[in-house]
Amino acid sequence: MTEYIVNPMMFYWMQVSDELRGLLFIFGILLGIALITSTIITIVNCEYNDDEQNRRSKKLIKTFAISTVICVMVGVFVPAKETLIEMSIAKMATVENAQIAIETIKEAADYVFEKIDGLNDDK
Repeated sequence: MTEYIVNPMMFYWMQVSDELRGLLFIFGILLGIALITSTIITIVNCEYNDDEQNRRSKKLIKTFAISTVICVMVGVFVPAKETLIEMSIAKMATVENAQIAIETIKEAADYVFEKIDGLNDDK
């Protein structure tokens, strides 16, 4: 079975991560607008409403506030596509892989110089 250097599903999850991040920020903005609107309405109507209605309004404001904070915080911690790519590259960047790359480059350079020397000897 072939072992992939980068799992193909990683590309899918990168796209999903970007979309989820965008949705969370949009929901955070919408919830923030709802929070501000409900706060203003509650303040303006506070003296006209009874205690039960004021209590429900304050509970709604708390719900909007908590939901806004959760959406924004989760949106901040969901990594962007670029970050996931960087993490994948960093996962492959090991000392062993660097040593293999250096050895391969040295072997390729030696091969090129051998071929050049072979061309010079033929003349």
